[in-house]
Amino acid sequence: MTRALVSFFVVIALAASIAFATQVPNENLANAILAARQKNAALMQQYNWNSRTEIDENGKMQDIRIELVSYLPNGELQRSLLNDQQGAMPGLFLRKAIEENQRKQVEEMVQGLGRLVEQYTLPTPGKMISYLVQAQVQPVTTAAGTTVLQIIGSGVVVPGDTFTMTFNGTTLQPTNIQINTTFNGNAVVVNGSFMTNRAGLNFLQYATAEVPSKNVAVMIHNFDYTLVN
Repeated sequence: MTRALVSFFVVIALAASIAFATQVPNENLANAILAARQKNAALMQQYNWNSRTEIDENGKMQDIRIELVSYLPNGELQRSLLNDQQGAMPGLFLRKAIEENQRKQVEEMVQGLGRLVEQYTLPTPGKMISYLVQAQVQPVTTAAGTTVLQIIGSGVVVPGDTFTMTFNGTTLQPTNIQINTTFNGNAVVVNGSFMTNRAGLNFLQYATAEVPSKNVAVMIHNFDYTLVN
């Protein structure tokens, strides 16, 4: 089971604050987004929650893991395994050995994928600046009459990739993300949707990473956010 991929979908909702020393494109928007993220990050550390990760291959469940996620005093994430359910394998020894080997290969691929998509958290100020400087910002009016901002960047991590983040036009909290990238020569598509609870905490609720050429999908659901501090 990959923890890097789970970390990606948790960390994507967090970022450090930053002050720009020089005028750059989208500077005001960038400062506002980063300020909103910093506030949300502080609020996030007051919660714990459940995270369910499912790995499917060829439409068959390979593994389901549910973890309790919380923050340590030093700010690092801590995960406690609550349940780990692996898909059933054939009873014959040879077929079982083949299935186990395939499962390991899938696990290794997902772990590598997790390390790749983790880079799209843009963890350093420089990477965040680079993304926002070259990104296209498109205000969009939804069917409900609200305004969202689509921020579209390309070549963010891998040449030819696209990384789109959609923000609420009023709160500047993320509502959706989409990544189109490649891993070991295979196309990868990542989609995620956020929600905001009554306390104002914004978090990634659902996310899916798919590798169509390998018929592999990783689905994550974060839920039961509980105030602990």
